[in-house]
Amino acid sequence: MERLKERVAHIGQYAVTLLKWMVLGGVIGLVGGIIGSLFHIGVDTATQARLAHPWVLYLMPVGGLAIVGLYRLTKTEGKGTNDIIDAVHHGKPLSIWLLPAIFLGVVIAGAIVTTLTYGVVQLF
Repeated sequence: MERLKERVAHIGQYAVTLLKWMVLGGVIGLVGGIIGSLFHIGVDTATQARLAHPWVLYLMPVGGLAIVGLYRLTKTEGKGTNDIIDAVHHGKPLSIWLLPAIFLGVVIAGAIVTTLTYGVVQLF
């Protein structure tokens, strides 16, 4: 009888661990989905603004300067996604401003690429 209790307790530990990882996976999925949706909305909004105002094409250099200024303002110049991966894998310090700088930089760059390709990017 004692052995049966130990097995049930052991199985219960598996159930608790499974539940913990399911909750953690759900939270990560929710956060990733929200960030992905915000990215899509940002690029779509920039694309719609470009389509509504064709003269925005001439502001592409300003968009490039905005990206450079954003990285300099946040003191994350020369850093990127690989630095985030290295920080996670090797425990290196990371500026809290790097992630928003990359996100906004990619939205601005996505708008520039969409402008250059006249919206072909939206097909993919």
